[in-house]
Amino acid sequence: MAMSEKKRAEIAFQRRKQILNASLKLFDEKGFKDTTMQDIADVAGISKGLIYRYFQSKEDVLAGHAELITDCEDEIKNMPSATEALKLYAQRLLGDVNVTGYQPPLRVYFICYIQGYLSEDLKKLYFRSDHGKKYFGSIIKKGQDTGEFRQGDPAELGDIFWNYLLGCTSVLVCNRPEPTELPDIDRMIQLLLK
Repeated sequence: MAMSEKKRAEIAFQRRKQILNASLKLFDEKGFKDTTMQDIADVAGISKGLIYRYFQSKEDVLAGHAELITDCEDEIKNMPSATEALKLYAQRLLGDVNVTGYQPPLRVYFICYIQGYLSEDLKKLYFRSDHGKKYFGSIIKKGQDTGEFRQGDPAELGDIFWNYLLGCTSVLVCNRPEPTELPDIDRMIQLLLK
């Protein structure tokens, strides 16, 4: 009996997810350069050849995480509390996977960016010079409008917050595998509160 198109699409979706989850874990732990397609296959519990059915290269697998980042950023941007949105973003970027249960794709992109492995297209998505001003600026503006945050230029405050997160991520990445004390995001957010 032939498999329905719907069933075929569901299997493809689950396979891609399986590959992306395995690769995200490996890219975060070992780094992009030191992760092989065979490593991904081993962690995913599939054959290396099956990965190539869904992704042309390791770079293509990395690019597959862009949707996760976009979904995460959309979810956070739409949270009702600007304070909680900033805290969740920081937690998802900097948090310990073993504690939070969340494997941070943006941290992987950041690591690939500073190591020179991120494509120009992906750099433009998440490491534009105005990302902090636009993305975090809009969250801070919402917080100002609801009375959570003090007044000031939301774009500039957003840029400061983004650069703080990037600095914290750099420290975290450079000190691996040694444990690093996570930054106190609440102290940074205190600067924004009324």
